[in-house]
Amino acid sequence: MADDRTTITRRTLMTAAAGIGTALSSRDLGNAAFAQTATRTRYNATSPRGRQMLAKYAKAVDIMKNKVAEGDPRHWNFQWYTHWIPGPQGPWDDALATKRRALDRVYAGRPSDPHRALAQAMWDTCQMHGADPSDPNLFQLLFFPPWHRLFVYRFEEIVRAILKTEGDDDFTLPYWNYLGGEVNNLSIPLEFRDPASPLFVADRVEQVNAGARIDWDNPGELNEAAFADPKVHERLTRDIPARRTGRLEEIGPLAVFLAGRGSDFMTGQTIFLDGGHTAA
Repeated sequence: MADDRTTITRRTLMTAAAGIGTALSSRDLGNAAFAQTATRTRYNATSPRGRQMLAKYAKAVDIMKNKVAEGDPRHWNFQWYTHWIPGPQGPWDDALATKRRALDRVYAGRPSDPHRALAQAMWDTCQMHGADPSDPNLFQLLFFPPWHRLFVYRFEEIVRAILKTEGDDDFTLPYWNYLGGEVNNLSIPLEFRDPASPLFVADRVEQVNAGARIDWDNPGELNEAAFADPKVHERLTRDIPARRTGRLEEIGPLAVFLAGRGSDFMTGQTIFLDGGHTAA
């Protein structure tokens, strides 16, 4: 089905993104990793082909975590830390200290290791995390989508290069189509919830690993149907002084006020109709 796959080529990526610091060389990954010219297809993770790709992905992740030296750019942590290093991310001095500790741990006794220099340039460069407030290029925060597009693209090529050493060269990274309209797709794919799988992460939110829907944490206080689960209802109302959720009919009077003459002298205000939650 057309909605179960997406087709990509190099031309679909923004040329300007080529300068972003994911400077893994062909020496690190093998020339074949960056020799792609043919069109490749990514598949919905819950489709038959997508699940085949998830099985390949699990195999590669196991290799990255357990068979590649940690300081190697192909190691799982190297790629993880490129996106974000666990630890304090703000203020900026704390973010720098977090990165320095990670570099010192991974490259202990190897200050001249070229991979350390690469890690220094690459790690923690996702624009949504720590950012130097004095950096004149702080506007790069606006590059959030192209940064992630290139990161995913390069990460996919790394996984493909690892699998190629196992005789498999047709891998593409499947995508989770949680906005496709299928209720079954609102939970993280089964392969990520299996404790025996390399894709399982024990310290994810417990409900996610249990198969909770992606909208479980924030169904919306006015969506009364979302509160069939008493635990969800209790968690979302325990910090509301009114100890209940809003009702749809309570929006109307406020809308009438805002649309009428009574609000003529009101400007630049946010009105919270939340049972006292904000004030609390």
